[in-house]
Amino acid sequence: MVMMILSMGFCYMVPVCPWWFFWAAPGGMIIIALTGFWYTGAAFRRYAFCLDDMALHIRKGVFWHIQTTVPLNRVQHTDILQGPLQRRYDLAKLVIHTAGTRHALVNLEGITHSQAVALRQALSFDQDEGAV
Repeated sequence: MVMMILSMGFCYMVPVCPWWFFWAAPGGMIIIALTGFWYTGAAFRRYAFCLDDMALHIRKGVFWHIQTTVPLNRVQHTDILQGPLQRRYDLAKLVIHTAGTRHALVNLEGITHSQAVALRQALSFDQDEGAV
């Protein structure tokens, strides 16, 4: 609803809000912020990975659960990425490049740098095993 005010020959349009709007807008922003905090925590709790003799298994997702399996014989190379904030908090992102088109890039984000280095070593083939 808009109220028109005529003053000295000029017409101003002043929005008129109901009284409850001044309580609903901040309340809605608080609800959105709390939902964001809850979702971030839930996503962190549901993010897991496991490395066994045959594959790397990654599980994530709050509402839609995603399970990714990367066979070790499909891994081509790995990269460890760190931005300025990740270096500050000793975090890293391990990027696993695989053979094939589906899931050709698999990302493990939010792991410590030491975990990323250890996983990179575990995913790489030893030259003594005859890997190409």
